[in-house]
This record gives sequence, C-alpha cells and structure tokens, in this order.
Amino acid sequence: MTNQKSSQKAESQKSKSAAARTADRKALRWALVRQLLLTTGLVILWIMLWDGWSVVHIVTGIIVAVIVTRLFYLPPIELSGRINPWYFAVYLAWFAWQLARGALQVAAVALRPRKTNPGSVIAVDLHTRSDLLITIIAQTAGLIPGTFVTEVDRARGVIFLHVLDCNTDEQIESARELALEIEVYVIKAMGSLHDIHVLNESRIAQGQKPVLGGRTVKDVKAKSDAKTSGEGKPGVKPAGADTTREDGA
Repeated sequence: MTNQKSSQKAESQKSKSAAARTADRKALRWALVRQLLLTTGLVILWIMLWDGWSVVHIVTGIIVAVIVTRLFYLPPIELSGRINPWYFAVYLAWFAWQLARGALQVAAVALRPRKTNPGSVIAVDLHTRSDLLITIIAQTAGLIPGTFVTEVDRARGVIFLHVLDCNTDEQIESARELALEIEVYVIKAMGSLHDIHVLNESRIAQGQKPVLGGRTVKDVKAKSDAKTSGEGKPGVKPAGADTTREDGA
C-alpha cells in the first residue's frame, strides 16, 4: 500500500514538472515571437525614415532596434494569441466606411450656415483590459474625423473622447455606442477568449446578442467543468480533503 502511494506521488510530481516545463517552453516561444515582431517593426520604421532599401539600412536598423529594445526596455505587450482574418477584414472595411462617413459629417458641419454646436468629452468604459486592444480602439476612434482621444485610463479601461458637434443626450449616447462598436469589431478580430467572454457576459446582461454566436461562453464553461471534474479523478486528492487511515489487523 505504501509503495502504491509513493508511486502515485512520484507520478504526480513528474506530471506537474512536465506541465511546468511545457508552460515554460510556451512562454519562451511567445516571448521570442513578441521580440521578433517588435524588432521587425522597428527595422521597417527605420527603413521608412531613411526612405531607402539596402543591406546597410537593414543591418543598421537591426542594430538600432536591438539597442532600443535593450536600453529602453518596456513591459512586454501581451498578445491574445488569436486573430480572425475574416473579422479583421470586416473591421478594416467598417473602419474605411467610418472614415468616409466622418469626413462627410465634418464637412457638413463646416459648411452649414448656422452656428456649430459645442462638442462634448465622453468617457467610455471598455470591456477589455488588454493594453494592445485599448490602444487599437483608441487609435481607431481618434482617426475617425470629428473625434479624438483626450485621455486613456489604462487601469480602469476607460477612454475619453472629444466629439465634434455633440451636445444632446442622443448625440452623446450615439458617440459612446460608436466607441463600443469599435471595441466589438476589434475583439471579434483579435481579442482573446477572455475578452470575448467578458464582452458576451455584458451583452447578454443587457439583452443583446453575444458575439461569435456565444461559442466562447460555452467554451469557458466547458473548460471550467473539465477542471472541476479533474479534481475528482482517482489518485488526485482535492485540496483540504481529510486523509483517513485504516487500522491494520
């Protein structure tokens, strides 16, 4: 009996160590991918600044990129590890339409004879807490004519927008809904499963249809159920369980 318990304990420790090594390798791969993407972006920016394409520009760009990333180190940007090409294309098409629509609206405001209504600064509470997604959402909103970002509260996930010709409750709510619509498109295109789950929970609570058919909610629930059932597998003692001992004859 003692040998069996020792064997189970050894197997459990081996399984945990193997899982830890797998997690470490996965984290290392993601770190290398992030570093490669950052370095590549800086090299491309360097080449664009010099307006030339040569081996010298590429080599010096790599050197400058390595120096910048080593001397001016910033916390790594956590990538979601997910991108949907279809929804990304939909997001780009929608963004192009909003650019044209916003330009026409600003032109109409500038050309109309009556006095321009005052603008408003609107706080928009986002569902995501990803630095990358918050940045993309803020940049998208700021590039649409008639709107620009005045401040971003990273800790609370709030962006503040100044909207042109916006002083009624209906206009303010419309501008806020536009910013939240940007978030929906961005999360559908490149948000993590957690972002989708949080967004769906909010939409369901408000009586709205969940994005992506609500599949993520089911996935999260299935993972949670699998984790809960895994705690009751033979040979795995749940935390806090009492250990009983049979007295031998």
